[in-house]
Amino acid sequence: MRADLGLFPSYSLYKLRIVDESDYEGANPGEVSMEIIPPGYNKVNVPFTPDSINTYDSESLRISCGTFTTLPDGVYRVKYTVPKFNLFIQKTFLRTEQLFCKYGKVLLSLHMEYDCFDGSSLRKIKDVRLMIDAAIAAANEGNESLAYKLYNKADSILNQLKDCSCV
Repeated sequence: MRADLGLFPSYSLYKLRIVDESDYEGANPGEVSMEIIPPGYNKVNVPFTPDSINTYDSESLRISCGTFTTLPDGVYRVKYTVPKFNLFIQKTFLRTEQLFCKYGKVLLSLHMEYDCFDGSSLRKIKDVRLMIDAAIAAANEGNESLAYKLYNKADSILNQLKDCSCV
């Protein structure tokens, strides 16, 4: 048996989805616990359904109360425990929904449908995508410092390419 989690794409500024990728070898895991620490906020215990995709928002993560708000990008720390099997896992995930919103707007602003679009901006946007992918990989490996460094560099380049608001 093994415990494992993955970040499931939400494509939403308001949702965080975590999928249970554990192998319970056909057994019922029973009661489980999930702790999430959103970037800049305190640890929160949240409900978690094994063998499922679990969705969280600003209220369930105690980022807001009474109103839904966008979730912050950044490194989310999670700890999943399955007491029945004496299993637990701690992972870090880099949420990039706001950055990808900005990336999409900048990408569309290049007007690639025309033959005369700006090639130097296209090179920069390709570099940004590689930086985002590397930042996600760094967070998945637990290297939060590198994840934030790459995230911030990608964000800075996007801000230079186009001033846009995605929220």
